[in-house]
This record gives sequence, C-alpha cells and structure tokens, in this order.
Amino acid sequence: MKLPTTALLATLLATGCSFSISGNHRVVGKLSGAIVDAQAIDAIQVENHAGKVAIRACEAPAASVEVEVLLTADRPATDYVRDFAKHVKLARSGPRLTVTNRHDSAVDHEDWQLRFVINVPTGMAITIHQAAGQVDIQLPSAKDVVVDSAAGSINITIAEITGKVTADNQAGEITLAVTKNGPTGGCHLNCTTGTVSLTLPKGTNGMFDLHATTGDISVAKHYGLETKRSVTSESANGQVGSGGATFYAHTVTGTVRVR
Repeated sequence: MKLPTTALLATLLATGCSFSISGNHRVVGKLSGAIVDAQAIDAIQVENHAGKVAIRACEAPAASVEVEVLLTADRPATDYVRDFAKHVKLARSGPRLTVTNRHDSAVDHEDWQLRFVINVPTGMAITIHQAAGQVDIQLPSAKDVVVDSAAGSINITIAEITGKVTADNQAGEITLAVTKNGPTGGCHLNCTTGTVSLTLPKGTNGMFDLHATTGDISVAKHYGLETKRSVTSESANGQVGSGGATFYAHTVTGTVRVR
C-alpha cells in the first residue's frame, strides 16, 4: 500500500492530531454498487490509499458499497467518469469480499481520494488498510477486526466482538469501544504519536498491558490497576479478575485511556 506524501506524514507525526486529508480535493461524484449474495460473506477487506472507510450494518439484500469520489482542484471535473467499476474493484474469493480503490495502482493516485460507506451484514471479520484518513466502524457484532493506518483516526464501536481487535496507527488516534461483550481474543492497539482510547464492558477480565513511552496513562478505578511513572513514561500492567484475554494499548508519544 502506498503511503501519503512525505511532507504530510512528517507534519502529522510531529503534531499527533486528527486531521482532514481532503486538502485541495473536491467531490466530483457519488456512486453505489450492490454486493451480490452478501449473506455468503464472512469477511471483508478494504484497500484504500487516502480518504475514509465507514462500515455499517444492514440486511443482506441491502448490502452495498457507496463511494464519494474526490479529485484535485487543478484537474477538470470531466476527468471523472461516472462508472463505479472505474473507481472501485469488488472481488470475491470464497466467503471473502475485497474492496479496492482502483486509483491506488495508477500514476496519478495522489490526485484521487475515495470516501467509502460499506453496508454489510453484521457478524463478519473486517480488515482495513488505509494510508491516510478516517476509519469508522459501527456494528452490532463482528469477528476479528484488523485496521492499519499511517495517519488519521481509527474509530471502532462494536457491541459484541468474537475475536481479536488489532489496530495500528502512526499518527492520530485509535478508539475502541465494546459495549456488550468481548473482544474475546483481546486487543492490540498501537499508536506511534497520538491517543489510544479503550472502553470495555464492566466486569471484563484479562491481562492488561498499557504503556506510554512519553505521555500519560488514565485507567478507570474499577479495573484496580496501579499506574507507574518513570521520568517521561507511564504504564499500568496486571491481571483483572481471573482468566480472560490480553488487552494491549501502547503509544510512543501521547495518552492511553481505559474506561
């Protein structure tokens, strides 16, 4: 996957804040493609260089990929072709659906951005690779969730997760909120520069590994974890309850919050 421009990434790594990656891009079109036989899908993978990926729940007959297409202001709007297949590739391999930004392999890929809203049946595994932008997953349930980003925001809000959540972000923020049950496989949340926020259901048991190399740790009292400060770093480690998975949340520069 191609990374964003060096200047953009350097700025984001220095500031560690959320951002809008639209820059001088403007929306030139909106398209939609149906996901056929969606009830047979148990995993979805999304590949997008820059823009936004939102995952939402729907009934199988309504499954679809909606996309806003953005183009740089110095390119004429006539360069945009109103054809879903010219911008998005949908590929099936057994029960896995892969959604790909077709511009990513083109010479002029930095001139284009795609903002996806992907409507799928609940309960599947999700993998998202995006260099720069926003990832926003809001679902009643899911299996394993994997998200990686070079810069931007990762927001995952799921009631029940039967599996593990893995999220990596170089600059920006990671937010994981599980409201009902899980993740049964724990989580691995890692941010180079920025904030990691983890919210779990009350009564969650497991091993907690929390660390900020340069920054702070904030943990709700009901976990009973003691934070330890060493010069610029802070950590909180220990077992909560009996058994359970491992909950890992680290940042090099920034803050880790657990609620």
